[in-house]
Amino acid sequence: MVGELTIAIESLQVGDFHGRWDSAKQVQAFGDEAIPELLSLVQDDDQDWDVRWFAARSLGQWDQPQVVAALVALFSKTNDDDLHSALGEALTQIGPSAIQALTELLANPLHRPVAVRALANINHGATVAPLLSVADDPREQVRATVLNALTKFSEPQARSVVARGIEDPSSQVRLAALRALVSLKPYLDEEELVTWLTPRLGDINLEVVRQVVYLLGRLEALSATEALVTLAQTPTTPEMLRVAVVQSLGWQATPVAVNGLIAIWTGATVPVRLEIIRALSLLQPPELRATATTHLIEWLAELPTTVALGRLRQSMVLTLGTLGQETAFPCLTDLLIDEDRGVRLHAEAALRSLGVDPAHLPLAQNLTQRAIAKEQS
Repeated sequence: MVGELTIAIESLQVGDFHGRWDSAKQVQAFGDEAIPELLSLVQDDDQDWDVRWFAARSLGQWDQPQVVAALVALFSKTNDDDLHSALGEALTQIGPSAIQALTELLANPLHRPVAVRALANINHGATVAPLLSVADDPREQVRATVLNALTKFSEPQARSVVARGIEDPSSQVRLAALRALVSLKPYLDEEELVTWLTPRLGDINLEVVRQVVYLLGRLEALSATEALVTLAQTPTTPEMLRVAVVQSLGWQATPVAVNGLIAIWTGATVPVRLEIIRALSLLQPPELRATATTHLIEWLAELPTTVALGRLRQSMVLTLGTLGQETAFPCLTDLLIDEDRGVRLHAEAALRSLGVDPAHLPLAQNLTQRAIAKEQS
């Protein structure tokens, strides 16, 4: 057995990446017997860095004090970034028993980025306190890593860190703070959340604004809805953010949110209007479906029957069928002779959704003939 282990260790020191990968698996198969050999490799300054890298990663499968101590000792000693990463991955793989050792590494600013990353990847509540202790590190990557790790835990003590993160000068950190805020939602009043979020609707980073919009869309507070509608109606708001606002109002699906969608329609671009239609099509409360149907009928009557608006009109017609309101019947019947063949087909489909077979309508044959005549003229 010893001879076979020696051969496997020697194989780990030669060959290409794939060969060493296979050799590392063979070494690990020897169990605890391989630990001294791997420790010897990882601690040998004369070895190639990739041999030490494979040895460090292999040691990550052993949750033993001597392994943790050796990995941490080497972590403190080496300045090799790649080896640091391998050691961090090994400690992450070892898991909770490596938390204390990694926590001690946080004291050294040079080791902190990798130690934080390793702690962040250990899904254990014991990592929260050490991570919070370095939440104000001057490096944005460290601050962002801490906040991203907090998304896995609902920890009230993270509240002040998240609040600072939302105001951080780094957009990367602000985005991480917004993700972490979701985990704190059970501990915060909705109005307080709105107070935290609305200032960021003016953020210079559009992705930050979009994530704020999506978070507001998950709240039921009237102030959240009002903030969203105001953003959509601000002339300088980019189209992509208007679309995000419409999506968020659709998630809220309240009477005030639906009124907001209706207000946004006026002056909206076609992509925004398509998103409004999609949001209306998903409404469930009967009274909101009735409101949506009324406005869709009005909007259809106002839209010119141009080719450029064909897709928009077709979506509106299909949504009338989805909403299932009998008040749409006259409008859909009239659309059976629309100039746009796609609109006609969607009107037929919508009528079927209402339980009506267009072929059995009075004068259905005459309507079809008139439509054909229009196409041929």
